Amino acid sequence: MSSTLTTMNLLRAQPLARLRATCCSRAMTTTRFPPLRSLPTCVPRLSQARNYAARSRKPNSDKFDTIVAEIARQAEDQAKKGEGFDLAVNDPTALLESLPDERDVEFTVDPKRLKEIRDHAMAHWRRFRRLPPGWQSKWDNWELLFTFYYPTPHYFLLMPQIDIIVNVRYAIPGEVRPLMYNNELEAFFFHVAERGTREDTAANEGPRQIYFMDWQGEDLYSVEEAGTVKDIAQRMIAGGGIQGLKLKKLEPDVEGEKVLERVLECDEAVLPILVEKYLGYTPAPSEELQNKLLEQSEEELGATLEDFAEQPSDEVVKEGSEAHEEIVRMMMEDIENPEEVGEIQVMLESLKQFAPEEVRPLRDLLRLLKHTDPSRYPDLQSIFRRQLMSLEREVQEDGRVLSDLLIKAKSR
Repeated sequence: MSSTLTTMNLLRAQPLARLRATCCSRAMTTTRFPPLRSLPTCVPRLSQARNYAARSRKPNSDKFDTIVAEIARQAEDQAKKGEGFDLAVNDPTALLESLPDERDVEFTVDPKRLKEIRDHAMAHWRRFRRLPPGWQSKWDNWELLFTFYYPTPHYFLLMPQIDIIVNVRYAIPGEVRPLMYNNELEAFFFHVAERGTREDTAANEGPRQIYFMDWQGEDLYSVEEAGTVKDIAQRMIAGGGIQGLKLKKLEPDVEGEKVLERVLECDEAVLPILVEKYLGYTPAPSEELQNKLLEQSEEELGATLEDFAEQPSDEVVKEGSEAHEEIVRMMMEDIENPEEVGEIQVMLESLKQFAPEEVRPLRDLLRLLKHTDPSRYPDLQSIFRRQLMSLEREVQEDGRVLSDLLIKAKSR
């Protein structure tokens, strides 16, 4: 990720782009993430472009100049040979637009996580009737559901994009809960609630601050003089749509944009500020950050697993023993079943004996888990398992079972 990406470009760029889905190398027919019911059963690949929409893509001036210079060079070379050069088939703009976007990033999504997001929306978000034409709250039909709520790895932390937009860029705290949406307009209304609280969706709707997200225009508004969906619907029906509402355009928070810039630059030092002042929860680290932490652990130990394959040093053995004791303490705090504790201790002893240099990175991962919102554990499981499975052959099976047990215990 380029650190030169400006915060002002954020809404137009990769972090807030639509998701394009492909599965088994077969492109899907829509540029939007499809509703869950139409997802294939195999694991899809998502490509998230930095540019918000291809139709608004503007040529990069440096690349454009390079292409023009290359065309001029080709024309000059062919002229020296007495050959013609057809500029009509070498249009620089067409060539530029045909180039792949180097800033596209692909990542694998977990169908189970998609289902969890969809099920949560269906169970905890209100559904309203008598809405204006084109508006609905049938959440399994919302085409932007996963665009906003699937945690993306583009910020070196796994966070839903809606949190980046609302909590950080606009410094509006709390959990974003949608109220109604319009797929054609790519817009939706939402309110913000305290994280961890549950709303009685069967109770009468009370007045609250409601916001309007214009995803096409990339703007956020507060709705004035209307505190319920019923009020908004009545005004829109009477006024012929959005123009029937009184909206106040919100400006991004200056400090929030600075924090966001640091996130885009992968500045790990920003995490405490991000958590305490903006998000209100600790996001899970991305695979890139996980790997970096593991590499740092290896560097601090002075060598990798292969370096100590024959005989680990006394320092490594000591580090492994201390980390082992800390892991056991953490497990004792979180696991009530003595049989599970005993099983984990046996496996940890095996890891300490055969691969002591791997125990400290495992301890570091568990520390991260301890300070991570439990709902984020599924994001960490594959990374966590992969780390344990990297051990030597004789302890690989123990590593697989142990990772499952630890994640299961921490998820309770």
